Amino acid sequence: KLSRRVLNINRKITKNIIETRKYSNLFDQTLQFEPRQCSENDKAEVVLLHEPGIEALLGSLHASGSLFEKPVNLDKARMDHRNFKKVLAEHNMQVLDIRSVLARGCDRDLKARLDLEELAIQTLKYFDYEDGENKMYDEIPYLISNAYKRQCIEAMGVTDLIDVILLSPTVWLSPSKYNTPMKLESLQMKPLLNLTFTRDQQLVTNKGIVICNLGSKQREHESRIVKFCLDKLGLPLLGTIQAPGTVEGGDFIAARDDLCFIGTGLRTNHYAIEQMLTNNWFGTEKVAVVRDIFDCNQQRMHLDTIFNIASENCCVMLKSIMGTESNRRRLVTEYTYKTSEGKYVITKADVEFSQYVRDQGYHIIEISEEQQEAYGINFLNIGDNSIIAVDESTARSILNDKHFKGNIEVIDFDGMTTMYGSVHCCSQVLKRQHQKEARQSRRLFDIDDSISAAVTPSPHSIKRPTQLTSSVLLIAPSYNEVENPKSNREVIKKVIASRAHMLHENDTSLGTHTDMQIVQTIRKEFADVHRLLYEHNIHSYIMTQYVSDNTPLASFPNHIISTHSAFETKSNQNSTVFYPIANENRRKERRKRRLGTYLEKSYQTSVDFYSSHETNNEFLEGSAAMVYDREHLQVYVVNDPIRASIVAARDLCDRVLNYNLVELEFNETYQFELKENQEDSHSHDSLTQRYLFIGDNFAVVCFEAFDEASQDKLRESLQNTGKQSIIEISLDQAKQRGTSMGLFRSFKNDNRHLFITSNSKSSLNDQQIQQLEANVDSLVEVDLNLTEEITGLSLDSMLCPLFHSDH
Repeated sequence: KLSRRVLNINRKITKNIIETRKYSNLFDQTLQFEPRQCSENDKAEVVLLHEPGIEALLGSLHASGSLFEKPVNLDKARMDHRNFKKVLAEHNMQVLDIRSVLARGCDRDLKARLDLEELAIQTLKYFDYEDGENKMYDEIPYLISNAYKRQCIEAMGVTDLIDVILLSPTVWLSPSKYNTPMKLESLQMKPLLNLTFTRDQQLVTNKGIVICNLGSKQREHESRIVKFCLDKLGLPLLGTIQAPGTVEGGDFIAARDDLCFIGTGLRTNHYAIEQMLTNNWFGTEKVAVVRDIFDCNQQRMHLDTIFNIASENCCVMLKSIMGTESNRRRLVTEYTYKTSEGKYVITKADVEFSQYVRDQGYHIIEISEEQQEAYGINFLNIGDNSIIAVDESTARSILNDKHFKGNIEVIDFDGMTTMYGSVHCCSQVLKRQHQKEARQSRRLFDIDDSISAAVTPSPHSIKRPTQLTSSVLLIAPSYNEVENPKSNREVIKKVIASRAHMLHENDTSLGTHTDMQIVQTIRKEFADVHRLLYEHNIHSYIMTQYVSDNTPLASFPNHIISTHSAFETKSNQNSTVFYPIANENRRKERRKRRLGTYLEKSYQTSVDFYSSHETNNEFLEGSAAMVYDREHLQVYVVNDPIRASIVAARDLCDRVLNYNLVELEFNETYQFELKENQEDSHSHDSLTQRYLFIGDNFAVVCFEAFDEASQDKLRESLQNTGKQSIIEISLDQAKQRGTSMGLFRSFKNDNRHLFITSNSKSSLNDQQIQQLEANVDSLVEVDLNLTEEITGLSLDSMLCPLFHSDH
C-alpha cells in the first residue's frame, strides 16, 4: 500500500513538473509580445481569462448582492467557461488564466513564491474583535502581529495562497483563557466575486494596457490582482486610472487605427477619460466618448452591452437606444488629437450615437431587447470577421444581414451569463495581430477639424447682446440619487403612474414609487427636455454629474453660474460668473475646472464672485435671484438675505457687469409669509425668477408680490425697455410656478420658442396663454412634474443660457 501511495505521489509530481515546463515555455513567449488592440476585428492572439472558483461560490450565496443577474449554478458556469477556453485554444489563441499566472514559477523560483506571499500578506487582515482596532496586547502581541501573519502565510501551499488572495479574509480575534492564547471569534471574507469578468480590470488600447479603477465597491480590489499578474508576465503598462476617475473595460471598444469608442455612465466617468486623453493612452486620432445620460440601467451598464463590432464594416447596436426619440439614447462627444497643439480637442459634441456610427461608415445591424437580454451583443470578435457568440437568435440576425461577410460559432454559456456577463465580458484580448497596412477611414464624408457647425457650433455670436440665445448648458441629474425633501408622496405616486409607459420592463417590478423609480422618472423627464430642445434647433451642451460628487441639485445650474457676452462685462471679455450661495453642499457644484474646460473655447474669463461675499454671508443665487434683461442691460433683484443680497448684487454691477440694477422689495404681508418658510432649505419662494420673467418684447410679472414702490419702479422699467406686452399673474399663480419658462431662438430660422412647464401652463388662464402665444413663434410644453415635486425647482433653474459675442 505504501509503495502504491509513493508511486501515485511521484506521478502527481511528474505531471506537475510537465505542466510547469509546458507553462514555462508559454511564459517565455508572453514576454515577447507588445500588448495592443487596434481593432476588435483584428485577429486575437493572446487572451486573459479567469475560471470562477471559490470566490464566485461565496458570491453565489447571494446573487444580487454580488452583482450577479440571477442565482448561479457554479458547476455549470465552470463547465461553460472551460469549454470557452477550449474553443479559444482551437482558434490558435494563447490563453492565460489568472490563477495559473499567480501560481506559475512558485515551485522552482523562490522570488516568485515570495512575491505571491507578499500579495497574500497584504490581503489577509487581523483585527481585535473587542474594539475593531489592530490593538497590540501586552501579553500576546506576537499572535496578532504582521510577523505571525507572515509565519502563517509562509506555511501555506501555493493553491492556498491564491485562495487567500481571492477571498481577502479578515480574522477577528480575542484573548482566550483556555487552550490557545487567542480564539478566532469570526472570519469575514471580501471575495473577488467578479474577477472572472477579465474585460473590466484593464483596457487594452491601440497604445497598450491601462489599469482600471473599477466603478463598483464590490470590485475595488480586482485591478490590483490583475496588475500583479501583468507585471509578472513582464508586460509594460501605460499607467493606472486614479480616483475620482473610474473606468471598466466593458466600456471600451477598439474600432480601427484612427478611432475607438469609450462609454460613460454607471461604471465609467469623465474623470477617468480626462486622464486617458491627457496622457494620450488611447493611441487613436479620434476618441468617441459615448455618453449614457438618460438611461443608466444595470441591464445596459457597459458599452459592450449595447454595441459591438461584428466585422470590418458592420456593427451591432441595441435598437431601443437608437434615434433622437429614444429616452435611452446615447450622445457622442468626439475628441481629435491635434499634433500642433499636442492634445485632444473636442471636434463634435452631443451627436446621437447611431448617427455618429453611420457617419463613420459602419452598417448597423439592429438588435432587439430580447436578443440583448440573451447577451446577443456581448459576443467576442476573434478577428477576420469571425465571432464567438452565445445567442443563436442574434447570430442568425447577423448572418442574415447582407452586409456581414463572416462566420459565427455559437457556444453554450448559460451558466456564466447568470453572473451578468458573456464571452466579451469574460475575456480580455491582450494582443491582436495588427494589420500593417493602415485601414482607410470609412466615413461617409470628411470631418472638419473644428466643431461641426451642423451639430455643435460655438454659442451664437453677437456684438450687442439680445435677450435670446440658441445655446443652453444642461447638467444631467445624478445617476442614483436626487434631492428628496418632504415631498408629497401621493403626488409622486400619481406622477409615476401617469408616466408608467416610460418605465421599461426592468423598472416596473420596483414597486409603486421606490427611490429608484423616482430617479429613473426624473432622468426620463430630463431626456424629454433635451429632445424638445433638439427638435426646436436649440443647441444643448450637456455635462454629467456623478454620485461621488454628492451634488444632487447640480442639474439646476442657474443658481451657481451665468454666462455673459463681452459687451455685458467690464472686462470686455466673454465671461462666466460663479455666485455666492448659502447652501454649503451646493457650493461644490462650482467645479470651475470642469466647467472651464467645457466652456473655455467661448469664455476667456471665469469670475470668482463668491469667495469674499460668502465670508460676509452675502449670498446671490445667480440668474435665479437676478433676472437679466440683456438687451437693455437691466437686472432685477428682490432683496432677500438668504437668496439675494442687495450688497452683493450692487457689487456685481459695480465691478463685473455693465448692468443697471433695479432693486425690488416684497410687500410686508408676503415678506412675513416668506420668513415663516425661511428655515426650509428646499423653499425657493424668495427667488426673483418666481415673480418675473423677461422676454424680448414681453414680460410675465406678479406685481402682487411687491410693495407699491417696487411695483411703480418695475412698471416704469418695463415700459422704458420697450416691453410691448406685460402679462400679469396673481400671487397664487406665481406660487404654482407661473413663470417657469425659458425663451430661446432656433439657430436655423431664428424662430422664437417659449419652453414652459406643464404646471406653469396649467396655472395660467386662457387669456394669459393667448398673450404668450402672440409674442412667440411656438409654445413648447415640458413635463417636469416629478422633478418639481421632488426638488422644488423647475425649468427656469435648469436651462442655463449661453451668451457670447464676437469680441
